[in-house]
Amino acid sequence: MSEPSVNRVVIVHHGWRCTMNCRRHGRKPTLALWMLVAVADVAILIAAAGLLTVLLVLAGLATVAGAVAGTVMLARRGTTRTEAVVRRRA
Repeated sequence: MSEPSVNRVVIVHHGWRCTMNCRRHGRKPTLALWMLVAVADVAILIAAAGLLTVLLVLAGLATVAGAVAGTVMLARRGTTRTEAVVRRRA
């Protein structure tokens, strides 16, 4: 299970694929770490571009998202009325 190396350091082979701290891959904390990286990136972007610029961009995105949601709702509303008329005739 263990082999002595040239420098008298014992190397243990436990079968896991290890990094420097022997952390297993595919665990949930990796998602949390990436979320922290994303939050830090947003903070750096706000600091670089300025708070007013970021707020204006977010307001524009919210307006576009509202327009898309309104269009989708109007499109769905039109199809439900025609289906109701067809069902009444049948």
